[in-house]
Amino acid sequence: MIRLIGILIMIAGAVQQPTPAEAQRRQDVYAIYSVMMSYPPSLIYKNDDVGAAVLAIASVMTPAMPNKPCIVPPSEYAVRWTEVLADFDARKDAPRTLDRDLKILKPYVYLNPDEVRGYVNPRRVTPSEPLAETATQEKKEVFTLSDVYFNRDGTLALTGLRIWCGNLCESARWSIFEKTSNGEWKQVRPESNCYQVA
Repeated sequence: MIRLIGILIMIAGAVQQPTPAEAQRRQDVYAIYSVMMSYPPSLIYKNDDVGAAVLAIASVMTPAMPNKPCIVPPSEYAVRWTEVLADFDARKDAPRTLDRDLKILKPYVYLNPDEVRGYVNPRRVTPSEPLAETATQEKKEVFTLSDVYFNRDGTLALTGLRIWCGNLCESARWSIFEKTSNGEWKQVRPESNCYQVA
């Protein structure tokens, strides 16, 4: 009986541990986010402005735009890009929550969905946590990250970023990243892209 309980505990522990592939994927996701958010674009600050003291980031990931990504990589990426789009199609409707694993110099807070809605339409909802409320007062923009979609060998990735700066002020775009031979992620200049601006 004791042996059976021990085996069941071992099985439960094995089920909870992420596979090496899942752990690597997670590491790559946060490496890409950290590259994106180290110098995030701004809709309201000029290049010489300091910007918000605290970055406000939506805690739940959503696609940058609801339709299939309209960004196109250079032709040499075609095969891997097909795999990236297949990953997007398979996982685009599965929202995930961010962990506090960004490696960036600027302080940041995560806003829950109600707080994000409260910023986009402040008459409907108000922030509930003092930290988030402070961040909402200090910042002028809320960033929403898309999930990251990969090709099969995890060397090419698609992700997106949406920025809200209040009522009727929004921008969204897709970005492509490639993993270099030293394991770092760099942005790929697309052949064509589209932006959503309001």
